[in-house]
Amino acid sequence: MIIGIGTDLIEKERVKKACEKDAFLSYVFTDDEREMIMKKPDRAASNWAVKEAVAKAMGTGFFGMKIKEIEVLRDEFGKPYVNLYGNARTKKEELKIERFFVSISDTKDYVSAVAVAEGRND
Repeated sequence: MIIGIGTDLIEKERVKKACEKDAFLSYVFTDDEREMIMKKPDRAASNWAVKEAVAKAMGTGFFGMKIKEIEVLRDEFGKPYVNLYGNARTKKEELKIERFFVSISDTKDYVSAVAVAEGRND
């Protein structure tokens, strides 16, 4: 059953400028995300968009959780997936969300992400 759907659209340049500050990188991204971003800088904007979409799919935005508690990584084929920590994980459990499906699309200037939260209704 679909619990929620979220989407986000962001300008790549906006995130690129913010990433020039180490404090921003540390506040928004986990160690594993930062390692990935160092290799592929465009992934910063993609990850930001996915984090926003996931928070929206939970119906809360970032209220009660930190953006860094939503981690976005890629599998061996480049497919994005999320790991949740802290309050984000607690909210996922409260909402009975079992998994998120996420997708990213981008152009030269923009990144879009969609997240679908799937769970049970018991």
